[in-house]
Amino acid sequence: MAGRTKTVPFDSKEYWDERFSHEDQFDWLLSWDTLRHYLTPYLPSQKEPILHLGCGNSPLPFEMADAGYKRIVNVDYSACVIDKMVQLAQGYDQLEWLTADCVQDISPVRIHAPTYAVVLEKSLTDCIACGDDDQLSRQHGMARQIASIQPSHGLWLCVSFSDQRQPFPPYRLLHKIPVLVPQPNDKPGAPDIYYYLYVLQKTSDDLSTI
Repeated sequence: MAGRTKTVPFDSKEYWDERFSHEDQFDWLLSWDTLRHYLTPYLPSQKEPILHLGCGNSPLPFEMADAGYKRIVNVDYSACVIDKMVQLAQGYDQLEWLTADCVQDISPVRIHAPTYAVVLEKSLTDCIACGDDDQLSRQHGMARQIASIQPSHGLWLCVSFSDQRQPFPPYRLLHKIPVLVPQPNDKPGAPDIYYYLYVLQKTSDDLSTI
């Protein structure tokens, strides 16, 4: 009899707490060097705040700070990784770190800015989708939470491995951009692999009907 396939519980806080306890840094999907060309047209001026959700231990905010961005608020629901990143980020005054759950209550981010015109996440939606129900209630919940701290027409920049992501109210899809994955070690003739940048725009400030 074939053995069971053991899936990684990417939707589990316990998984991430344990992983972050012994992992230093890891960059999901695509680096800033690869994404910069695609993200820059949608990012605010370098002085305005950017909310980076599901930051984990990614080097992305450090690379963005080195590129000139002055206010990046990094959020994760794992207090373990936030504590580690605070220590790692000493000397980076451009970076703020905060523990909050983007599905349940994202309001603590208001301590750093009342609203965020741009929210950025890499594979956070992918992780939440892993444990969602048939009604996709966790993804709907995340959309409501993000909308609650964005102004009208705010942008949610979602980097995903999936080509099947859909917007949730009150967001609409502006652009779905394929990004070629660099594969320097692949053999000649290997097939191209793409991840996707979804540019979502908030369409309504009325969250009562969502």
